Amino acid sequence: MNRVGIFQDPSLNYSLWASLRSAHSPSLSILTWLSLFGYLIALALTQTTYNQPFMTSRWIMLGIFTASGFADMILVAARGGYRLGFGNGQILAIYLLATFSSVIYAENWLFSGMRWASHALMLLVLLLIFPQIVTLKQIRILLAVLKYLLAALVVVSWLSPAPVTVLDNNTLYKGVMGNANSMGHIAFLTAILFLQSAIIARKPWVRYFSGAFAVAAMITIWNSGARSSMTAFSVGMLLLLYFYRKEMKGLALIGILLGSAAMVSYPQLPHEIFRFAQKSVQSEKSVSFDPIQSRAPVWSASYAGFKKRPLFGWGFGADSNIAKEWEIKLSAIGMVERDAVNDFLFMLEGCGIIGLGAYLLLIYIILRQRPSKLQSTILKNFSHDGASDSGIMALHHAHAILFILPVCLLVLNQFDNSALSAGNLISVTLWLCTGCAAVIRREIS
Repeated sequence: MNRVGIFQDPSLNYSLWASLRSAHSPSLSILTWLSLFGYLIALALTQTTYNQPFMTSRWIMLGIFTASGFADMILVAARGGYRLGFGNGQILAIYLLATFSSVIYAENWLFSGMRWASHALMLLVLLLIFPQIVTLKQIRILLAVLKYLLAALVVVSWLSPAPVTVLDNNTLYKGVMGNANSMGHIAFLTAILFLQSAIIARKPWVRYFSGAFAVAAMITIWNSGARSSMTAFSVGMLLLLYFYRKEMKGLALIGILLGSAAMVSYPQLPHEIFRFAQKSVQSEKSVSFDPIQSRAPVWSASYAGFKKRPLFGWGFGADSNIAKEWEIKLSAIGMVERDAVNDFLFMLEGCGIIGLGAYLLLIYIILRQRPSKLQSTILKNFSHDGASDSGIMALHHAHAILFILPVCLLVLNQFDNSALSAGNLISVTLWLCTGCAAVIRREIS
């Protein structure tokens, strides 16, 4: 029986398919596992108000993860378990060479060089090394770890939110995060993950719990007022509807869609309801849904910076205000002003036309991991009545969410945050999911 035939019949047992794989299947060592988990936890903690003690630890964990993962890849290659056919290596090489040219002509080559090096290291380890050493079972474990890590951040934000400072907007909920936008980012990822669980779980109590948690996370997005997160969440909802159209029907779907529409249209509605319930006479300035209005001045400034250096830009990770001298430190805070607003314009200003063309290659890597037509058909026809507990079906579900999350984050990064930083949980989540999706896609095809 060939491997494709197995995937066409999701009811076949996972162990049967797994037995066809080499006895020397790729596998992460304990050190690689621990360093990866440590890296994700450190990144998660740096998103919070209490981030200072963990700013350096994320780079240490990335270094250990890279070294251990590279050692694992050498051992896998020695056992003959090296995977071929990903097709990302050549694309990534072109991207890195193109963006490195902006470092050579950078206004501050030391700053741009360090940002490029950390970015390149992240892409190499998550898109090339990690897919060579991770197994399909480990991908499912990793996806669960990511899901509950994000959920833990949301729960902690509910139970023990950070004190509000004079710099905060009292109308926007930030929980334990550094700001309301970060709270929205974490909450929207959590909502998407738990919504999928509510759709695919066989046990009723798991579906009800996941659905309730997803709704609570959606309310948190709304309270945060993070319009970029609301937009990304709406994209995720549409993709879930596309892949699970048979299960996502009825009043529950209508309620979620109406909630998404209200969320993006009236981001301050929860605050207004709360103010009305308290009979407060104080009225805050109304904010309508317009994710572009507040960002337009920054986008205009970024485009103006690009016009001054259209070919190679100001250097990777830099803008036109970059200082020529820089004291080496493990953070870009205070050095650049436009690194988390729009990745297209950020690459255009920092790396010029050449860098923007290279950035399109990264987008291609993300989009090419989409589930195949066969997988889409299987997912669209998924039903609890006819579903089995096979690992094959679980891989289809994992592939779907591993494609949905990067696409949502790609949309998010055009309004807020960035996919280009190795010290950012959102960025690492995007590329980690893309690397895992590439493994499943390669094994299925």
